[in-house]
Amino acid sequence: MILAEFVALDAGTGQVHIAPGHGADDYAAGIENGLPILSPVDEHGRFTEEVGVPVWAGKYVFDANKEVIEHLRQHGALLGEQVYQHSYPHCWRSKTPVVFRAVEQFFIRVDALREPALKAIDEVTWLPHWGRNRIYGTVESRPDWCISRQRSWGVPLPVFYDENKTPILENPLAPKLRAGWLISLRPEAQTSGSIFPTRRFSRNWATSSSAGHAAMTRWTFGSIPG
Repeated sequence: MILAEFVALDAGTGQVHIAPGHGADDYAAGIENGLPILSPVDEHGRFTEEVGVPVWAGKYVFDANKEVIEHLRQHGALLGEQVYQHSYPHCWRSKTPVVFRAVEQFFIRVDALREPALKAIDEVTWLPHWGRNRIYGTVESRPDWCISRQRSWGVPLPVFYDENKTPILENPLAPKLRAGWLISLRPEAQTSGSIFPTRRFSRNWATSSSAGHAAMTRWTFGSIPG
């Protein structure tokens, strides 16, 4: 048993289960207490082999609920079962239930550019003027900024992986790969040997902020800088 500030005392027993691979509060508590970050659910909401019960692998998590309860009952591990209504997060676009997962993401290290970014804010004329204070406060206090999203559409991040599924970030080839990605998004142009593109898409804010700069940059179509 571990202690956590997010557990409410005004409802239930004050004791809750924890899943560090499925939820921000649980993740933080897991990291703080050295718990493994297990997330046996794929991007389609189905159990992976990591779930530990072979017959559940490949099943949609909500469809497997009854089987999980029955499995606990058969092994004498079910203390009780009750059906009740409660609030649950849903996607505002699709109106479907959300399954939180701890997955690999890409971040901007804000500390590395915070000072010049704050300086640049005061070199801009803001309309309306209160926009300056809003963005200044955000940049001043923001931790590392997650810029990747898992969607079926959007602007893909210019990130590639090698055959070991390791992102190519600190490699002389990386700038040319990214430039080629921006020039041609055709499937046949997205891979080279054992190099594979990411399935992560850029966050809209990151895309919109860079789109104007890209539009004003003159490139010779078909060439790769560097």
